[in-house]
Amino acid sequence: MSKKEKNQSNPLFIVIVFMLIIAAFVALPYIKSKKEKPIIIPSNSNKDIIIEKISDEQDAMSDYIKVGEKGETSFNKLKISNPTYDNNQITLTIYSEKDTDLGDLDYYIEFYKDKKEFLFRRSLNGLISSKSSVTITLDKIDITDDVYIAISHIREDAIPKIKLATDESGISGVRCNKDNLTYEYDFNSDGLLRVVKKYSYKDSNLDNFSNKLFEVQKEANKLNEQKGITASVVESNKEFIYTIELNYLEKIDNSIDPFFYSKGEQGNIIIFKMNAEGFECL
Repeated sequence: MSKKEKNQSNPLFIVIVFMLIIAAFVALPYIKSKKEKPIIIPSNSNKDIIIEKISDEQDAMSDYIKVGEKGETSFNKLKISNPTYDNNQITLTIYSEKDTDLGDLDYYIEFYKDKKEFLFRRSLNGLISSKSSVTITLDKIDITDDVYIAISHIREDAIPKIKLATDESGISGVRCNKDNLTYEYDFNSDGLLRVVKKYSYKDSNLDNFSNKLFEVQKEANKLNEQKGITASVVESNKEFIYTIELNYLEKIDNSIDPFFYSKGEQGNIIIFKMNAEGFECL
C-alpha cells in the first residue's frame, strides 16, 4: 500500500479533513459579508416609486416646460417660467406670493427627455422673494434640444428605503464624491453616527496656494476647539487635504456644513439628497 493510500485510510487523517470542511462552511458567510458592497438605489432609478408614494396634500409635480422655450406653469403657490440653458447652467424664474426658503420645502427640479424618460434631478435651494431668478449649475451634464423640466415636491417620508451592507460590528458606510469633495458617512441601526469631509486643493501658483492653506489652517484650529469635531490639514508639494470629522457621540454643532446631516439621519435620506446635489454616492 502506498504512503498516500495509508494516509487516506488513517482515521486521524479523515477527522482532520472533516474538520477542515466544517471550518470552511463556517467561515464562508463571514468571507461573503466582507466582500459585500452597500446596496444602493441609483439616483436616476427611483423617480416613479417616489411620485407614487406622494400624498394628495400637495401636487407631486408641476407641468413640463421645455428648456430654451418661453413658458410658465403654476405649482403649489409658485410660478415657474422661461428655463434657459447656457454654459452648464439652468436658469429659471420663480414667482412666490411671499418670501420663501426653497431649501425648507423639499422641492426639486427634474429633467426629462421628451417628457417621458427621467434623466436626473437637482435640489432647489435659496431664498426667493416675489420674483427671483434661480440658477442651477449642472456639472459635466449636457442638455440636448429635447429636454424638459418639471418641479417636484418630494417629502422625506416618501423616499424609498434602502439596505446598506454592514460589517461584523453592525456599521455601514457610504462615500459621496463630487469634484474635489468627499463625504464619508457611517451608520448604525439608529442612523448617522459619524461623518468625515475631505476637501483637496492643488494650485501651482504659490501665492494662491499659500493663501488658501492659511485660510483652512485657521478654520481647522477654530473647529478643533469644539467637542466632537476633529480637523486637520495635510500638505505636500503645493497640494493639501483638509479633513473634518464629526463624532455624533458628542453634542456637536453640525450647522457648519449643509452636508453634515443631523445625528440619526437615515442612509436613504442622505443618499437621495446628496445625489440631488450632484454627488455620486458609493
